[in-house]
Amino acid sequence: MSWRLIFYINLPIAVAVVAIAARHVPESRDAAARGRVDFPGAMLVTVGLGGLTFGLIEGPAFGWSSPAVLGALAGGVTVLAVFARHERRASNPMLPVDIFASGQFTAANAVTFIVYGALGGALFLLPIQLQQVSEYTPLQAGVACSRSP
Repeated sequence: MSWRLIFYINLPIAVAVVAIAARHVPESRDAAARGRVDFPGAMLVTVGLGGLTFGLIEGPAFGWSSPAVLGALAGGVTVLAVFARHERRASNPMLPVDIFASGQFTAANAVTFIVYGALGGALFLLPIQLQQVSEYTPLQAGVACSRSP
């Protein structure tokens, strides 16, 4: 038996949640809503984010000035700009850009982005700090990072 089997604990929990939700959570679909799924918008955002992700992940391995990385980053930014333009003109956009006209909505999203960026950076760097500077073993660093204060 492997320790990886512990992840199968999620299966019966998921089945129970779906069964309970199907029985007790009422349908909330808006019967009057009309529109189609924005497949072009979904494809554009997927390709754009995929290009950015590839460029950022492979930059250290290929070198930041390699044609593959620069092409992926430039292509990702370009496709995301096309996505934004498409969403402004689409009849049923996946992301209605007029919601960003609300200063409160935009500020809340900006703060959330900054907080999660800082949290992600801290949780990435803390184990490295503990292992490299404080000379913790990987196990000790993992336990130290998982303990609540």
